Formats: sequence, structure tokens, C-alpha cells
Amino acid sequence: MKIYVIAPGFPCEKNHLKNAIQLLRGQGHEVVVPKGLFGKDLLCANSLDHRIEHFRQALNSDAQVIWCVRGGYGCIEQLAALKKFKKPGQSKLIWGYSDITALHSFFVNQWGWSVMHGPVLDGVGTEGRITKASLRSAYDYLNGGKKNIIFKNLKPLNSLARIQRVIKSKLAGGNLATLSSLCGSEFQWNFKGKILFLEDIGERGYKVDRMLNQLLLSGSLNGVRAIVFGEFIGAKEPGGTSKVSKVLLNWSGKLKIPVLMGLKLGHGKNQPALPVNTKCELQLGSKAQLKAQYEYI
Repeated sequence: MKIYVIAPGFPCEKNHLKNAIQLLRGQGHEVVVPKGLFGKDLLCANSLDHRIEHFRQALNSDAQVIWCVRGGYGCIEQLAALKKFKKPGQSKLIWGYSDITALHSFFVNQWGWSVMHGPVLDGVGTEGRITKASLRSAYDYLNGGKKNIIFKNLKPLNSLARIQRVIKSKLAGGNLATLSSLCGSEFQWNFKGKILFLEDIGERGYKVDRMLNQLLLSGSLNGVRAIVFGEFIGAKEPGGTSKVSKVLLNWSGKLKIPVLMGLKLGHGKNQPALPVNTKCELQLGSKAQLKAQYEYI
């Protein structure tokens, strides 16, 4: 595949990016890095104008995949510019996670594309940053040898999730903090009829509860078929414990849809390539699992 590199959020160590590019080229893929990818900016990898221009170049290229260097702040401020872009005739796969969720929201809701919630290039190029299984899932997709991905051993959190049945729909979601920041804007993700997955890092129990209630009160969850929670790491209280699991269990009791947890995916080392806005099946009950289908461009 042809891969175009962009840095819409934070920068990364240049040697990490170099390692990632070498690994991908070693797999036989063509990798394009725009001139001046990194520059000077108070918070981000480059100025807003430069980041928007790199995005424009990527969308106008013949690359099938647009792979983000890192997440981090900076993605959300590009949404207004993306709205002015002309939709290319051929779709492209926007690849990343964390704040990249804001970009995913745009391309799914505005252009109807599928996207990839998966490791950023900084993670691919940093030894030990992600599991070998996560890296292998990315390679398997890029090499065309993967039809779907399955997450087993999900844990039902409410009574509706314990009823044995299968929900067939499309998958939506990503980083909880990013999604809650879109609430009330024209770029708020439309989850109606979808299976929603959520994950986050460094958010204590009360903050997670606040953001979940923000999604609920904003109407974002209207029509959602089910919710599956991924990993919530680095969320310890001052005493060293975490209240997030109890918060998720308590909050699930407010909803009249199935809610589950245990999706091995998030900001930790588990970062498999998960296709979003493609067909998926959620098996409820004692053997709960999620299967998402890959689509190739």
C-alpha cells in the first residue's frame, strides 16, 4: 500500500518516525513524508497552516492510507478547514487513535468513510511501546491478509448485556475525552444505530463519569445499539486506587441498552488495528465478543 504521513497533533521523536518508516518499507509499502512535516509551534508538530496543507496534500495524493504520527492536541482545530475541502473521488483510510478520534468523526460523519482506530507511527517505531500482536494486526491488514478482528471475553455490565443475542451494526467511537469535546458542535459524532466503543487515559473516576454524562445529556447516545468499554489506564486516585471500573458499572445501570467492558484496546500496549464504520457483530451473553470486518481500499 501507499502510505502518506501526517502530523495533525503532537510531534514525536524523529528517530521513532524513522524506525516506523523503515519497518513499513521493509514490509514492501511505499511511505511518503511531506516536506517540512515538523516545524515550530507552541503546542503542535507544526503551525496550523502547515498541518492543514499537509492534510490537503495527503487527501489529494494517490495514497490509500493516511497515517498519523501521533495524537495529542491539534486535531480538533483542523475540522473547520477540512469541511472546506473537496471530497476526493477515492476514499482513504485515516489511521490513528486518541485525539485522532476528532478526525475520524469528520471522515465518518461528513464523508461516510471507514477509518482505522490503531497505533500511531510513534508507537510503531518505538520498541516495546505496543504489543507484537498489535503490530502484527496492522501488518496483516496492510498486507491484505486479514478479514476481521475478534475481541473475546467481554464482560456484561448490565442485565441487557447478559441476554444471549447478536447485534449487527457498524462500529463507532474512540477516545472518550475527545468525543465529549465535540458535543454541541457541528462535528459531534452521530452514533444513532451504531455500536459504540470508548477508551481513555489519565482520567479519574469522577471525570470519566462527567464525560459519560455529557454524552448522555447532549443526546449523543440517542439510538445507540450498545456500548463496549475499552481500557481506561492511568486513572488512579490520590490513594493509588482507581474508581473507573466501578464508575462504568454504576453508569451502565442508567441505560436501557447493553453495556459491556473488556475490549483490549486503548492507550496502553494493546493497540490492535480496529476498523471503524464497517460491519460488526456484538455477541451478548456469557460468551460476549465483538467481531469487526475489515474493508480494503
